[in-house]
Amino acid sequence: MSVFWMVPQLVVVDIGDAFLFPGQVMFYYQEFPKSLKSTAAAMLVVIIGIAFYLGIAVVNLIRKTTGWLPDGVCDGRMDNV
Repeated sequence: MSVFWMVPQLVVVDIGDAFLFPGQVMFYYQEFPKSLKSTAAAMLVVIIGIAFYLGIAVVNLIRKTTGWLPDGVCDGRMDNV
């Protein structure tokens, strides 16, 4: 198995993000008061950044506690999991 097994999942996630981000920004602009509109849009980007850091922390925790994720790229294959 190769990395190309992940392409459909990544495409679906990216399409979802393409629809989610503009919708959330539009919702914030409609619902927040004028003084908080730019702050609300910036909070969305901050929350996404925090989610990326939490994802990295989860991957590091899984790598340290289990043998699911190997240390080397060459050792990591989906059929070895």
